[in-house]
Amino acid sequence: MKEGTSTKVLTKKEDKEYDRRKLIELGVDPEFLKFLSDEQARELLKAMLYLITKSQDGYV
Repeated sequence: MKEGTSTKVLTKKEDKEYDRRKLIELGVDPEFLKFLSDEQARELLKAMLYLITKSQDGYV
């Protein structure tokens, strides 16, 4: 394991907040996130990360 890498396991509440924090960091409006369920927020994060990865690979 790399030095400085955290092995902390997120609790359910922290995990849900993590998804929303990351979406905000990616530029999603916090007001929009109020309308999403936790599952929808997680799926949106996955989709955005997929698109970012694909665009970096030159596919989008």
